[in-house]
Amino acid sequence: MKKQLAIYGITVLLLVVGFSGCINQESDRGTIDQNGGESFDFTFKSEEARFGFLGTYPDYKNEFDYEDMAKIGVGWIRIIWADAAFVWGNIEKTPGTYDFSIQDEFVKKMQSYGFNIFPVIWPYAQWDQQNCYNESCLVNKDDVFMNQLGISRCNPCDETVYLNFIRAMVERYDDDSVDDMPGLEYPIKYYEFVNEPFLNIGVEEKKDATEMHYKGTPEEFVELMNMTYDAMKEAYADVVVVHAGINSLDYDYITFDFWKVVYGQKAKFDVANVHSINQGSYSLFSADLIDFLDDYYLDVPSFWIGEVEIAGQDDYYDEDKQAIDLVKGYVRAFANGAEKIIYNIWYDPGSSEKFMNAAVIRVDRTEKPLYYAFKTMIGKIDFFTSVEKLDEGLFKFIVNNTMVYVLWDIDSLPDEITGEVKVTDMLGTEKIVDADVIELTKKPIFIEFL
Repeated sequence: MKKQLAIYGITVLLLVVGFSGCINQESDRGTIDQNGGESFDFTFKSEEARFGFLGTYPDYKNEFDYEDMAKIGVGWIRIIWADAAFVWGNIEKTPGTYDFSIQDEFVKKMQSYGFNIFPVIWPYAQWDQQNCYNESCLVNKDDVFMNQLGISRCNPCDETVYLNFIRAMVERYDDDSVDDMPGLEYPIKYYEFVNEPFLNIGVEEKKDATEMHYKGTPEEFVELMNMTYDAMKEAYADVVVVHAGINSLDYDYITFDFWKVVYGQKAKFDVANVHSINQGSYSLFSADLIDFLDDYYLDVPSFWIGEVEIAGQDDYYDEDKQAIDLVKGYVRAFANGAEKIIYNIWYDPGSSEKFMNAAVIRVDRTEKPLYYAFKTMIGKIDFFTSVEKLDEGLFKFIVNNTMVYVLWDIDSLPDEITGEVKVTDMLGTEKIVDADVIELTKKPIFIEFL
């Protein structure tokens, strides 16, 4: 089943390319001069781009972070928090009146950098929640997302009003020239429905948890997923719905029981989604998700890794090892069938020290090895059309009809790699050498034929 899933994921991706008629991976989107001096040409990355980051907005001091992401080829920005988040009650503050101005500003800014936008939908409006008030829907008064999501987080009371909002939102960004955002460059096609809905639910020792995204049963969540999915498809037939991220699959954790119900009741979605926060770095929980889907879902869908952090919770970490674990984890996850992978933290000095450990950029604004590892991976294997695991520590990607090998810590090169080749280390240093002199270590390298 694992091999079938990997093949299925690649096949779906190739079909998308074929039907869309999108041969080029990038299209020109003009020139941006952010600093009144040097100008940069940014291009729209097609939806076949594989690498993304979590974004925050508005936060203008970080605009050059988006610029730097675009320069190294990041293709996706996931928006979940901050003022521009797609929260029902923040857009429809009073029934029947929509204000998308902040979201529009965010979309225009991200599209100016060429990013695909991947919003998380939050189905909460406090004026609606009050209409069927239930104390069980309330989160802790110290919940960290109180200002953005409000205190009550159950299913919408007025389903008709809620679904009207969902249709209006999807319609605004579908680029069909009907009720679209003014100045929309290209559609928002992919949405994630809620984030980690099961987080802290039912965990006795966390009954006073200050981060809870959904208050309801898994059965109620399936009902909400299904009605939202249908409304989105009504507004935009080609929209792709990614289900809420599974918060690090652990078979002894409450998340297992929650998602058994979701999958068992055949909830509606197009793409599965798992998060990998530190403990899943080996394959970013991709192998665990495959096993889980195999057990509880008859028609195995494609999947994304919707959040990744390497070393974000560790008191001590080694920056070189962090970069090594990143490359190995991404390569293994792609080989297991992951279509996209979203990393959490580029630069955020407002976070705790532990979360800053996971960031790509240090607090002093210097680049960590993680930055160069991302730049190298994106440059070498983004837009790949197939990937094959030949052995542990030996993977072959096909990128633009060219073979790119990723290797580490194996006894010898495969027989097919001979003669002079280009070798690139994980930090981007390239050299031309004879294959016979290549020494393999725990640090991944990329090999290409000349």
